[in-house]
Amino acid sequence: QKLGTEKSGGTKLWSVSGHVKRPGVYELPMGYDDMEKFIMEDCGGITNGRKLKAVIPGGSSVYIMPAEDILGKHVKMDYEGLVAAGSMVGSGGFIVMDESVDIFESTKNLTEFYKHESCGWCTPCREGTDWLVKVFKRIARGEGRPDDAQLLLDLCDNIEGKSFCPLGDAAAWPIQSAIKKFPEDFRRHLAPLAQTSAGARTEELVTVA
Repeated sequence: QKLGTEKSGGTKLWSVSGHVKRPGVYELPMGYDDMEKFIMEDCGGITNGRKLKAVIPGGSSVYIMPAEDILGKHVKMDYEGLVAAGSMVGSGGFIVMDESVDIFESTKNLTEFYKHESCGWCTPCREGTDWLVKVFKRIARGEGRPDDAQLLLDLCDNIEGKSFCPLGDAAAWPIQSAIKKFPEDFRRHLAPLAQTSAGARTEELVTVA
């Protein structure tokens, strides 16, 4: 065994997409010693001169990693290293997001994907993903409530570990980690009326000439 580490041998294909200058498929030895170096040097850095905001390192189902968990941390890109950093290798679908990304919106998109992919066989996944999408869409319409983040987490708790296959877990984990790691991105969408300037909203019929 010449490549990799004692526990994670060989190489791994990483399919890099998102806000990097050189997206593509990269083959790296397991245990590559610095995720920041991989993003900033091997993948050419972040596009448009923006800053790194987050990475989903192992496909859409794994825990999201904020920039502060990556930059200067020498995160090893193997099974043990990513678990220690709070995520997983997963499929190796490496999604890079810059500071322009709204994590609420990106998580909403992932949730809609998992609802579409659910076969509907078991109740926790079928009903759970449907309700998750309903809550996300209501929030996106500007009808968010202060307790909606907790409602999403409660729905995730009713799915995680209770579905017939791992798709239920895959639907829950991105939401759980996004709310934990990026609470402000969710908070901006909750109770939006309380954040609206006086006079900026009316429920009366307005005639526009």
